[in-house]
Amino acid sequence: MASAELSAVVPVPGEHDDLAATFEAYRRALEATGRPYEMVWVADERRPAILDSLRALKAGQANVIVVGVPRWQGEASAIAAGLRQASGDLILTLPGHGQIDAAGIPAAIDALADHDMIVGRRDPLSAPTMKRLQAWAFHGLVERLFGVTFHDLGCRLRAYRRPVLEEIDPYGTQFRLLPLIAARRGFRVGEIAVAPGPNGNYSRLSPLDYARRALDVLALFLLLEFAKRPLRFFGPVGVGIFGLGIASAALLVGTKFAFGVPLADRPALVLAVLLIVLGIQIVAVGLIGEIIVFAHGRTRKDYAVERIVGSAPGDDVPEPV
Repeated sequence: MASAELSAVVPVPGEHDDLAATFEAYRRALEATGRPYEMVWVADERRPAILDSLRALKAGQANVIVVGVPRWQGEASAIAAGLRQASGDLILTLPGHGQIDAAGIPAAIDALADHDMIVGRRDPLSAPTMKRLQAWAFHGLVERLFGVTFHDLGCRLRAYRRPVLEEIDPYGTQFRLLPLIAARRGFRVGEIAVAPGPNGNYSRLSPLDYARRALDVLALFLLLEFAKRPLRFFGPVGVGIFGLGIASAALLVGTKFAFGVPLADRPALVLAVLLIVLGIQIVAVGLIGEIIVFAHGRTRKDYAVERIVGSAPGDDVPEPV
């Protein structure tokens, strides 16, 4: 088989009745791109029915690879296993069920001409008013924290240039938030509308699901914003708690001298001392973090070089983004 220009990685977390239809739809869509392609399907070895179905669908096609992982540890791990088998410079990650209309795949690939990463947006997408409000609040939080606007981070259609995935190593459930990491690192991230598939409605998500995703967003924000400057996070928190403890202790001492109120049997004094100690400890954690960052700062790389500009015309040296 000729070297693939386009690699589609499809994790299949569980059994789906539409697996064969999804496989065929993806195959037709990838052929419509006019590029040499390969499909990498990743499934759990403990679900032999899925692997048997994928082997039957492969049916000797050299551009279809089936990867079995010994234990399913989430979408991010499955995609990482698939990427190790992918050879294309353009990478697609696709849902293992009918979340999207596969006809939108060629447009996503074409959009990479002007972007480093493309995120799918299911449109039009019908859902109850409450579900729409939950999605609006979640994406509003994302825009508030990261300053970028996305409308459907739950869509599994993602298209990348390979350097994006080589530069960024997401973990756990944060793989769905990879567009935020890529945008923060300076990659050009775009969004494209794609029609939803038969299983594309997000009304299945509960308020608890959105709460978990909001916690993921907050955790990612703290990691990206304060990983290199831990004292900027721990410092204000520690100083605030320390100041509250000092103010409480001063108030208690003032009442002792002004009104003769004894301090020995007052729990408020113990609380004030605890706040002072806790504030000092939190600031100390920030200082220790700063020392660690300083000591290992030379090994960190949080930037990307796209081009080195030469001194004469034509001397520009392209570099991976």
